[in-house]
Amino acid sequence: MIRIADEKTKEAENVNIESWSTPADPDAQDKGVKEYGFIATNRKGEKLKSPNLLNHISIGTVTSSGSGSEAEAELTGVWNDQKLNLVLPRGERGGKGTGFYRYNGELTSTSTSCSRNSIQPSGELFVGDTIIDTNGEMFMVTKDYSSGSTVSIKYINRLIDYMTVEEFDAIFAENK
Repeated sequence: MIRIADEKTKEAENVNIESWSTPADPDAQDKGVKEYGFIATNRKGEKLKSPNLLNHISIGTVTSSGSGSEAEAELTGVWNDQKLNLVLPRGERGGKGTGFYRYNGELTSTSTSCSRNSIQPSGELFVGDTIIDTNGEMFMVTKDYSSGSTVSIKYINRLIDYMTVEEFDAIFAENK
């Protein structure tokens, strides 16, 4: 009985599994893999090669649906040639601000508010709108404003090191 068990153990030791792959582009630095599979060797020494196990999925159609609806995804096609179709809900409509404003004056990186009267063009301001002062310092509006004399802001970064105030004014005028 022990002899039969030893023989079966030796047969099982002959079973082997190894992987195979084909590079997507052998000359590329980041080679990636085009195909991937495995080769199983059974107890009798017979090799069995699997088909490509990588599934190739590409983006199909992308459409929008009404605001507040659920997103949808559908996978179509057959293995190794599938398309992912998406239906994405529209976002809530944002404000009508231009998003880009000029502050006629100088602010500092510690400024947390500025005079609304010095901001051009005038009108509603929304969270995320950008204000740039005459030194090229950039600030973000942190609250929505339709009226009032002061605007809450947060310092972002120095934006314009290479542009004169006149050049900025010309670009600003084009984007009104």
